Amino acid sequence: MDNLINFLSIIANEHPIATSDQEKIENVNKFIFEDLIPLIDSSNIYEDEHLVFEKIKKNYSSWVNITKKPWLKNKCVIAFMGKFSAGKSSIINSLLDQKLLPVDVTPSTAVPTYISYGSSLSFKVLDNDEDIKNIDFEVYKVLTKNELKNFPLSSFIRYIVLEYNNKNLLNKSILDTPGISSIDYKDTRKAIEVIQESDAIFWVIDINDGGITQDVQTFFLNYIINKPLYFILNKADTKPPKEQEAVLSKIEKTLIQNNISYKKLILYSAKDIKYTKSLKKLIDKIIKQNKNEFYSEINYILNESLKKINNEIILLKETKFKLEIRNERLEKTINMERQSFINHFNKLVNFINKNFRERLFFEGAIIDNTQKFYKLINKFSDYLENFTSDKILKNYEEMGKNKLNILEKSDSLKKSERLRNNIEKLKNKFKEIMEDN
Repeated sequence: MDNLINFLSIIANEHPIATSDQEKIENVNKFIFEDLIPLIDSSNIYEDEHLVFEKIKKNYSSWVNITKKPWLKNKCVIAFMGKFSAGKSSIINSLLDQKLLPVDVTPSTAVPTYISYGSSLSFKVLDNDEDIKNIDFEVYKVLTKNELKNFPLSSFIRYIVLEYNNKNLLNKSILDTPGISSIDYKDTRKAIEVIQESDAIFWVIDINDGGITQDVQTFFLNYIINKPLYFILNKADTKPPKEQEAVLSKIEKTLIQNNISYKKLILYSAKDIKYTKSLKKLIDKIIKQNKNEFYSEINYILNESLKKINNEIILLKETKFKLEIRNERLEKTINMERQSFINHFNKLVNFINKNFRERLFFEGAIIDNTQKFYKLINKFSDYLENFTSDKILKNYEEMGKNKLNILEKSDSLKKSERLRNNIEKLKNKFKEIMEDN
């Protein structure tokens, strides 16, 4: 009882640890809600803007949650889940090459325990107010005492965090979750929290249980979505090879029949080093594939926005160019008609000046000149009719409309180029904000 009182007193009185990334979180918040979302909203780049906004906000919330927790930041989180006594803690201890987790805990007292890399041994708890508090090793040991077995620790703390210098923890955080004896409301809530923060889930099954219960199957279908899911058949050393294969086959059949997506079924025994080496290789592979989803997603949205704007700029330039070429051709046609009209008018004037004034009354000239005159008059009349025809008028009308379109395209082009420049500035700004991520 003294240990319990001491523990509760320490948790209540310990000052929260201030996150070193608060300024960055505030800067990213301003970037998302004052720069990025308003820009996309005003630009009409996406038809389904609300879906894009929801995706941005979801990734941002997840990033804030991770950034506030040093044991998650820049780490690949590997969660081990499963029924109580399936052997999760024993598997983790084998991966760490050191016994650091209390193997003997009950479902009612267990809370999620993160094990992460640190320069020195340290212990923290995250309470239900989302405050991070330091605890010393003696307090941590209290959590493993028998007298706390029946005490609801989860009512006071959400996580235990253990950090220490172990090369097996580089770039990763391993999560040992509460044992799930049945998927009731309380267990489901805990499990969902774990899933949100994990990058890959290893569901541990005691091979002696022989399968997966219906409530666990329902949990997979409802909550483990878009998360890599692996199944570990633990304590494989307790079954001969034929029985191992039989259990594997049964579980595989169950998963297929229930449309439960998974990556791999794995046989495991903490007593055999070959299984440990194989599991370590698999986890290292997962870490290499894992990326900063928030950073990647925002960059993807910015790059997609740039791509759409660049395509729009190309289309505007092409349309504007075609309109300009069309107007050049129309203008050339109109100018040719105008020049023909002027040429024939000048011929007529020259003929009159030359012949009617000087030679009209010369002998034999009047008939010849009169015929030429009427011939020129008829040609001039034809050109006059062509020049004032609907075709020419339509060419003028089309040219006018095209000029208006060219002005509109030029205006749209300037706006799109400004938008492109603004997006490129946002890309650089986001990179600077996230430079140490």
